Amino acid sequence: MKTYRALIIGSGAAAYAAALRLDTLGVGDIAILTDRKENGTSRNAGSDKQTYYKLSLCGSVPDSVAEMAQTLFEGGSVHGDVAYAEAAGSVRGFLNLCELGVPFPTNPYGEYVGYKTDHDPRSRGTSAGPLTSRYMTQALEAEAEKRGIPIFDGEKAVRLAVDEAGIHGVITMNREGVITPWAGENVVLATGGPAGIFKNVVYPLGQTGMTGLAIEAGARLQNFAEWQFGIASTKFRWNLSGSYQQVIPRYLVLEEDGSYREFLPDYFDDPADMLLSIFLKGYQWPFAAKHVEGSSRVDMALFDQLSMGKRVFLDYLHNPAALTDLSILPEEAREYLQKSGSTGDTPFDRLMQMNPGAVDLYRSHDIHLDRELLEISLSAQHNNGGVAVDADWQSSIPGLFAAGEAAGTFGAVRPGGSALNSGQVGAIRLAEAIAFKSPRRTPSEEVLADTKADVEELAAEIENAPRSERSLLDAAREIMSDAASALRSDSSLDAAEETITYLLATFPQGFGAKTPAGIIDSLVARDTLLSALALLSAEKLALTTNGSRGSSLYYVGDTPVPENPAYRDKVMETFWNGTGMESCHIPVRPLPAPDNWFEAVWKEYRETRNL
Repeated sequence: MKTYRALIIGSGAAAYAAALRLDTLGVGDIAILTDRKENGTSRNAGSDKQTYYKLSLCGSVPDSVAEMAQTLFEGGSVHGDVAYAEAAGSVRGFLNLCELGVPFPTNPYGEYVGYKTDHDPRSRGTSAGPLTSRYMTQALEAEAEKRGIPIFDGEKAVRLAVDEAGIHGVITMNREGVITPWAGENVVLATGGPAGIFKNVVYPLGQTGMTGLAIEAGARLQNFAEWQFGIASTKFRWNLSGSYQQVIPRYLVLEEDGSYREFLPDYFDDPADMLLSIFLKGYQWPFAAKHVEGSSRVDMALFDQLSMGKRVFLDYLHNPAALTDLSILPEEAREYLQKSGSTGDTPFDRLMQMNPGAVDLYRSHDIHLDRELLEISLSAQHNNGGVAVDADWQSSIPGLFAAGEAAGTFGAVRPGGSALNSGQVGAIRLAEAIAFKSPRRTPSEEVLADTKADVEELAAEIENAPRSERSLLDAAREIMSDAASALRSDSSLDAAEETITYLLATFPQGFGAKTPAGIIDSLVARDTLLSALALLSAEKLALTTNGSRGSSLYYVGDTPVPENPAYRDKVMETFWNGTGMESCHIPVRPLPAPDNWFEAVWKEYRETRNL
């Protein structure tokens, strides 16, 4: 059996970046394993102006690695060494993408211009447009193919082979039913976020994540309860941030008699306050507990209507009834629209004036904002948590690394666009760790054979299990969206945990499948249920400790739970303890204060790399 020095699971921006960094450092025998190369969030997601967050590289405003690290650290529940590494590596990761052809804009003098994004004091954001992460993935993939890095498409990772010594490899299954062991000294989990947990998501179709791989292997998760939720379209999954909100569309609910009605006035006493809140959803797109008296009332109103089983839409054809003239808008919104030259009579007119590409994007998916309503939901967009990693992006299992959204590098809040930076920096860090720090190991063929046998046994059980008349996974996702997304209560979390626990305990009953593709789907469903159970464990602890923060609002009965700021100095870890999921808090690792005396750094660098 061939042994790989590193196996990378996934085919997004973080996966390709990891493969390229390993190749650049001379780490031979690497390979990429992916289920469907064209799937995934990096390639298929975006927003009004998808942001990449990095150290400022323009103008006279001062910035530094330490200042950027402080910004990331101040998000709360963030390990300082990881924040510092993300800041220090941001320029390397960003300029590598520029050299590979990602079209980040420069001014006439070659400066990479920036703008302020959410939770950003320094205008560190930049963008290559709404498809920034797609451009990144395409550029990185092209370079990987140019270098001849092996990419095995159609191989679904379904189990990690581990023992007390660490990782030994991966077991995959393809759509023909072939189950294959892959021996690897190191494995990089770059499978994205656990997008299959919720019904209402803005993750693209085909993105499921496989966080359950890490859970079942015994890896610890970190800050798993911390997510981002926001308003998104459902027919075509896309974030409705930026100009989509700044042009102030009308929010409608479909009533039982077939009529449409504006519903936001039911939740706002002051019409001007309502109009400003809609406008501010452009800047403040993620639902935020700290904005429940401001713009997040829009999200809460939407969630309330959805909880009643209603369908909700944005209308770009007509102004909200309260918007009789732009002159009545609060000053912040009025001046922005005027300076943007976006003063048309309808939201659609204003959107065409401000950002015609936003209209073209939907038109390319056969959705015409000038003649139809846009159905929306409050959707899960990003998991700030994930696999717990150290400053080398290594998990609690020796030899198992995580990168991209699969890694839990963020806490309660994060600057917009920092996730794209984290994926690239994580790739740098883990590649250098594998090349210069990780001990050489010989994967155990016995462990791989035993793990393969376990997968074969489970696949046979699925094949012999009865099918469900109704999709149990869809039902579980609906329960999770109702109970465990942006608004969470003690009673609903208990009920959801009971359901998910039962589905896992009785698996594969109700998840039977006769074809290899169906068996893979059932294995993915099991992975999703494991992730959902871990999430519920984390959320139940957060309800009694962290409280409402970030994109989560907790209730005990009908009473909102306030944030306990003391827990911003702690990180929550979640893990399988052998009988069930367990969550606990550990202290954050502080921000480092490195000794940057050149001669000492140079000496250590030479010794580490055997120069």
